Amino acid sequence: MTESIGFIGLGAMGKPMAVNVLKKGFPLTVCDINPAPVKELVGLGAEEGKTPYEVAIKSGIIITMLYNDAIAKEVVMANNGLMSGFKSNSILIDMSTLLPSTGRLLASEAEKRKGGFLGAPVTRGPKGAREGTLTIMVGGKKELFDRCLPLFQAMGKQIHYVGENPESGYVFKLVNNFLSTVHSAVAAEAMAFGVKAGADPEKLFEVISNGSGASYMFDLRVKNMLKGNVDVLTLPIQGIFKDLETITDYGKEIAFPMIFPTIAQQKYLEGMAAGIGRKDPSALVELYENRHNISVRKEVK
Repeated sequence: MTESIGFIGLGAMGKPMAVNVLKKGFPLTVCDINPAPVKELVGLGAEEGKTPYEVAIKSGIIITMLYNDAIAKEVVMANNGLMSGFKSNSILIDMSTLLPSTGRLLASEAEKRKGGFLGAPVTRGPKGAREGTLTIMVGGKKELFDRCLPLFQAMGKQIHYVGENPESGYVFKLVNNFLSTVHSAVAAEAMAFGVKAGADPEKLFEVISNGSGASYMFDLRVKNMLKGNVDVLTLPIQGIFKDLETITDYGKEIAFPMIFPTIAQQKYLEGMAAGIGRKDPSALVELYENRHNISVRKEVK
């Protein structure tokens, strides 16, 4: 695959993803409102696109990795936006966490210009982005997926084609985020409950990790809690709040009550109000430690 690639959005996820695309030998044009990651990628061999329009003009496949729906619509559809330079037979791959309805809108804009669209959100966080081990959930026409598969393989380890509907990947991502965000919040409360009741935190973690209450997020978050390692390791509390907003908004769109995400969102909001919004979700345990005068954070060997 020798097609020229564009990449718009070089944040905590986008920058390492773009680096991996470049490492695999794809010609790459990059764009971001922050000049620092652009300069870094140019130093590695990428070309700078001054605007989304310029990236689209220079690229056959354009990847967007953006913070939210409003920014995605602005980048793609505004004057001098990506669609202003989008060519027939080009493909837009959006890898952001967006509402499925936003994905449908972006797909419609691409198809109006006789191009293609794939909604391909990711999971496994910045670490997976750096290591090229992301899980990627791709919705859209199968022939477009096949054309872009080598590009997905540059960024991820688990590449899942989830259906012809361009909204499909976003639905899978929202379900993933539903579970991971709720699990993270519940893990903090459960550990604090056990410690308040007299359990040794290390022994509690050991036993639950080998029982039916174990989960990937329980293991990840509680290890960080016990070490006191609550600086940003994945997505910060305020970022998870944003993702939960997307989940609950989509529940409203399809008339599906979102009980557990709504409750979990309030816990993340409490964390933001307490001044820990920029910390890892593991830091939610601090809310319980302060309230109940307990210490969950002990060293795990």
